[in-house]
Amino acid sequence: MSAGVAYVLDMTGVFPVRCNTELVELQRIDDPDEMEAVRTIIAWHGKKTRSWRAAQVLAEWSRMQRRFWRVLPHGTATSACDYVDTHLYRTELIGTPRH
Repeated sequence: MSAGVAYVLDMTGVFPVRCNTELVELQRIDDPDEMEAVRTIIAWHGKKTRSWRAAQVLAEWSRMQRRFWRVLPHGTATSACDYVDTHLYRTELIGTPRH
């Protein structure tokens, strides 16, 4: 979850049926800036964790980006853009050295 918003990669197309929409709202991402922010967060995650799945999603981005859902509490208007705009991911990526 990022800034009160979750992004779900729905590879099977069944997420809307399985999600409790009494508690949250589901939306497709139609804002190019927000989609780019999601891509940035996935890239950050991939660098931070060396995730093969993140690398796969990014390698197939043109196909994968259509499979994301934005999940947010009713009445919320935040997005991944809010997180990326803070530049926190850059600071956290540098982090502290491990010994």
